[in-house]
Amino acid sequence: MAELTPTYDEQPIKAIIVTVDTGEFDAELSLGELEELAHTAGAEVVGSVLQKRPSPDTATYIGSGRLEELVPQIEALEADLLIFDCELTANQTKNIEAVTDVRVIDRTTLILDIFAQRALSAEGRIQVELAQQKYRLAHLAGKGVSLSRLGGGIGTRGPGESKLETDRRHIRRRIEILEGDLKEIRKRRDLIRNRRKKDNVITAAIVGYTNAGKSTLLNQLTGAGIPANNRLFDTLDTTSRLLTVSDNLDVILSDTVGFIAKLPHHLVDAFRATLEELEFADLLLHVIDASDPHLEEHIAVVDRLISQLAKPETPVLKCYNKADLVYSDDIPVGKNIVAISAKRGINMDGLLKAIESALNHARHHIVVRLPYAMGGMVETLHDGAQVKKVDYTPEGIEIEAVVDGILYGRLREYIIDLEREEDNSFLRFFTLKDLFDKQFGEAEFVEKKSRFIGRVWPVDTEEEALAKIQEMKKKHYDATHNCWAYIIRDGAVRFSDDGEPGGTAGMPMLQVLQREDLFNVVCVVTRYFGGILLGAGGLVRAYTKGAKIAVDAAGKSMKRVWTAVYVPCPYPFYERVKLEAAAFGGILRKTDFGAEVELELLFPEGQVSAFLEKLTDLSSGTVEGMETGQEYRAFPVETT
Repeated sequence: MAELTPTYDEQPIKAIIVTVDTGEFDAELSLGELEELAHTAGAEVVGSVLQKRPSPDTATYIGSGRLEELVPQIEALEADLLIFDCELTANQTKNIEAVTDVRVIDRTTLILDIFAQRALSAEGRIQVELAQQKYRLAHLAGKGVSLSRLGGGIGTRGPGESKLETDRRHIRRRIEILEGDLKEIRKRRDLIRNRRKKDNVITAAIVGYTNAGKSTLLNQLTGAGIPANNRLFDTLDTTSRLLTVSDNLDVILSDTVGFIAKLPHHLVDAFRATLEELEFADLLLHVIDASDPHLEEHIAVVDRLISQLAKPETPVLKCYNKADLVYSDDIPVGKNIVAISAKRGINMDGLLKAIESALNHARHHIVVRLPYAMGGMVETLHDGAQVKKVDYTPEGIEIEAVVDGILYGRLREYIIDLEREEDNSFLRFFTLKDLFDKQFGEAEFVEKKSRFIGRVWPVDTEEEALAKIQEMKKKHYDATHNCWAYIIRDGAVRFSDDGEPGGTAGMPMLQVLQREDLFNVVCVVTRYFGGILLGAGGLVRAYTKGAKIAVDAAGKSMKRVWTAVYVPCPYPFYERVKLEAAAFGGILRKTDFGAEVELELLFPEGQVSAFLEKLTDLSSGTVEGMETGQEYRAFPVETT
């Protein structure tokens, strides 16, 4: 379908946009959006009318008096088109055209025209034409200027439009054909979804207000290569790509059509096949333009449509895009909120971690060897896990798969890939708090005469983090900048450039903490300017280095789930019990010497049963241990 071209001696179509302010919504905001839509369609907006009324006039929308006043304005501006910020009735369109003698279209027709330009796939074209045909059927009685002029202007374009008959029977027949085509599309989509469900494939859908950066994000995460221009409704056709979130999680990520205020119901109905991605998605990524001055209104629009189209229990991850264009304080904090820049690729690692967390999948990447007597487990794994490989060996059936916690528990004793088990069998998070006697890390360096001092502390709350930041600002009151970032385990994630160019300090520091998988930490990098500018790239490298050397100075620790075991034993067995406990990775936490020795031991997950069996064999059943609970315990890990 060709792009819109001027139709009057190669001159642009001149349009006047019109709305009524009833106080129910922000009329100026809506009128501004209408102007942008008109530009997108190819019109030149030469004037606007905002009429305040308690309600729209049933005959002419703006009232007969105001309409008469509009006629000289149309002539003076040489306007060819009136665009109304509403959905006009057939009679309203007819009455307005009779007075003004220019073509009249409404918001719905304008959006349909844009959609007709943007639809590239067969599915997209079918959906656009279906919306157009339903709209024309409802407005058939308004056969005036707008419906008598076929082709050659905004609102008159569309697949099959040159063959459009005004007879209701023909339009209804065309609608039946189009709806039948869409049913076939839905059937194919259902087959794909059923296949994904059978293969235990996880899906996520990108949603958001039009032009928020949805396609750019899909391109950044998956390399999809779809057009991503700064235009309204640039993407209409759904694109799905495989996204590897982590070693344990693959997701099918789909882009969707952008939302807009006053989205015509004809479009929602017609694009139902595409919007079903929302209904069946395991996760929604709500992309928000953080630099948009009207983001709150746009968030409300998207949230309202999500509530209509998605399942109530579907988790929503709010992605504040273009975060590099605003101050970090302008972005809210919370559990399912992440700040990114899709265009620049900022904080993609943090987004992937947020996706994994939002999906709440405690999954384990394992390799097991099953005896052939358990051959039925192969089918169970195909139904309930992501099976990557199956080998039938003389020793048994070897299966590589990503499984949930339940299947992991059933298969734990058959795991043969111990390294993978070590990496994935523990519920873990990182903190600096439990490291030896260290309470913080500090390091500094000089870059082109600028002195950078990096510090990192363990904290448990956001209040503690903010207190450390204020402490450093007070201590280094004479510094040029005190930039900071922190991550609290409950979801609080914030950063600040403290006057450095946006995106050059706080965000790079935050990314260091995220790459290191750190929680409950705050990092401050202090800079004393040395007189030589570093440039944006140099600043990013410097603040990244400042945060990294501070983390390296502190070290980090990993927390595992450990099981506590109480063992009372006679004195002759005391040393042997300690040796055996150590052999199974146990830690002696407490020893009481009384009538007999009472030991309190901690064992990493998966080792308790084997230790207790060994203890029974060793003592011929005279020494028995008892599990008393579970707890987190940290141990140092190397900083890479």
